[in-house]
Amino acid sequence: MATVNQYVTNVGTLVVDIDDGKTKQLLWRGAAKGTLSDKPDKNSQKIDKAVTKMFKQYPPSGK
Repeated sequence: MATVNQYVTNVGTLVVDIDDGKTKQLLWRGAAKGTLSDKPDKNSQKIDKAVTKMFKQYPPSGK
Protein backbone atom coordinates (compact mmCIF):
# COMPACT_ATOMS: atom_id res chain seq x y z
CA MET A 1 0.00 0.00 0.00
CA ALA A 2 1.30 3.47 -0.90
CA THR A 3 1.80 6.28 1.56
CA VAL A 4 0.52 9.74 0.71
CA ASN A 5 2.18 12.81 2.18
CA GLN A 6 0.45 16.16 2.01
CA TYR A 7 2.20 19.49 2.47
CA VAL A 8 0.73 22.97 2.55
CA THR A 9 2.93 25.78 1.29
CA ASN A 10 1.87 29.40 1.35
CA VAL A 11 3.26 31.37 -1.56
CA GLY A 12 3.03 35.14 -1.76
CA THR A 13 3.48 37.66 -4.54
CA LEU A 14 4.32 41.30 -3.92
CA VAL A 15 3.85 43.80 -6.75
CA VAL A 16 4.91 47.45 -6.58
CA ASP A 17 3.73 49.82 -9.32
CA ILE A 18 5.06 53.34 -9.77
CA ASP A 19 2.72 55.50 -11.83
CA ASP A 20 3.01 59.00 -13.22
CA GLY A 21 0.75 61.05 -10.97
CA LYS A 22 -0.56 63.20 -13.80
CA THR A 23 -0.97 60.76 -16.66
CA LYS A 24 -1.57 57.64 -14.54
CA GLN A 25 0.81 55.83 -16.90
CA LEU A 26 2.76 52.94 -15.43
CA LEU A 27 6.41 53.96 -15.15
CA TRP A 28 7.83 50.91 -13.42
CA ARG A 29 6.68 47.61 -11.95
CA GLY A 30 8.62 45.45 -9.53
CA ALA A 31 7.53 42.02 -8.40
CA ALA A 32 8.73 39.40 -5.96
CA LYS A 33 7.50 35.90 -5.17
CA GLY A 34 8.34 33.65 -2.29
CA THR A 35 7.13 31.17 0.25
CA LEU A 36 5.60 32.51 3.42
CA SER A 37 6.08 31.31 6.95
CA ASP A 38 3.40 30.90 9.57
CA LYS A 39 5.55 33.24 11.70
CA PRO A 40 4.79 36.93 10.99
CA ASP A 41 8.26 38.13 12.07
CA LYS A 42 9.92 35.87 9.49
CA ASN A 43 7.52 37.12 6.81
CA SER A 44 8.35 40.71 7.69
CA GLN A 45 12.06 40.00 7.22
CA LYS A 46 11.42 38.23 3.91
CA ILE A 47 9.31 41.13 2.66
CA ASP A 48 11.97 43.67 3.66
CA LYS A 49 14.63 41.70 1.76
CA ALA A 50 12.36 41.31 -1.28
CA VAL A 51 11.59 45.04 -1.42
CA THR A 52 15.28 45.93 -1.07
CA LYS A 53 16.18 43.53 -3.88
CA MET A 54 13.29 44.79 -6.02
CA PHE A 55 14.33 48.43 -5.74
CA LYS A 56 17.89 47.62 -6.80
CA GLN A 57 16.27 47.40 -10.25
CA TYR A 58 14.90 50.96 -9.92
CA PRO A 59 15.23 53.29 -11.70
CA PRO A 60 15.00 51.27 -14.88
CA SER A 61 18.04 51.54 -17.12
CA GLY A 62 17.61 53.05 -20.59
CA LYS A 63 14.34 53.19 -22.49
